[in-house]
Amino acid sequence: MNAIRKLGQLRQTLQSCRHLHTTCIRNGYEGPGKTTVTFIRKELGSRLLITRCDETGFTFNTGTRVIGPMMLFPRYAMCWNVESGKHINDASLSLFTILVPKPDLLIIGLDDVYDFLFLKNLREMVQKFGITTEIVSVHNACTVFNFVNEEGRYVVAGLIPQKASQLLLKLPKSEKSVKQITDSSDATDSKNSEKTENISRMNSSTDPRRPEKEVRYKPPGSNNQGQMQDDLTPDYMNVIGMIFSMCGLMMRLKWCAWVALYCSCISFANSRVSEDTKQILSCFMLSISAVVMSYLQNPQPMTPPWASAMQ
Repeated sequence: MNAIRKLGQLRQTLQSCRHLHTTCIRNGYEGPGKTTVTFIRKELGSRLLITRCDETGFTFNTGTRVIGPMMLFPRYAMCWNVESGKHINDASLSLFTILVPKPDLLIIGLDDVYDFLFLKNLREMVQKFGITTEIVSVHNACTVFNFVNEEGRYVVAGLIPQKASQLLLKLPKSEKSVKQITDSSDATDSKNSEKTENISRMNSSTDPRRPEKEVRYKPPGSNNQGQMQDDLTPDYMNVIGMIFSMCGLMMRLKWCAWVALYCSCISFANSRVSEDTKQILSCFMLSISAVVMSYLQNPQPMTPPWASAMQ
């Protein structure tokens, strides 16, 4: 009886449920134009860092080397079908229209130096995707990618190897060419030597300097110091100035006071640093006092002593 009841309950539940239909699974379309989806996984694998960038391609920290332009993701790299920076267009950047989620930063490393107009058009082309973009040289792009990828951010870089430097073509060696070159070099050397000789002769003839009149500088020695010590002009001027200043004070002669001031100025001008300045200063102040006192006692203009003789 219990079994019959359970079968009845199971029948009621099956009737209340929705009918399920199954169909057989057939193979999908395998012809040309088949649509495929590729998942670029960010969670698995080690982060890629660029260790070398040269004219042919790039080398990663894992030892893998990619030849030619590439599109680099944090953990994966794929070839980029671009010949140079001039061939970057909407078709070559169409990957970013279907890339989900969008990267935090897009770095485009160019292979050469381009003009401002090209960079402006390229930036306008990339701004359509709504991704923060940096357009720099390929070496700087590798540095920025390594730095941002180390931070754990979702960064994508489109890198184009730098253009090869143009090497100069080497001419084939031959004995004739070597002989011609050596002959020409000898001729040029002889011509240069003749020119230098002519120039030296012209300079010697037009040089106004006379070697026999040249006198070398000799530092002051003991003899020169003795000659310098024999110069007694400041002392003589001090004595004369003091004499005339006393005459100006005692005799009230204005011209004596002026002569004393003149002598004190000469003494001060010819004095040396090593000399005692007290004597010079006392003579200078005495002559000034003689001039002032003579004019205070007689404010009339000075009459020179030879004025009466001329009259």
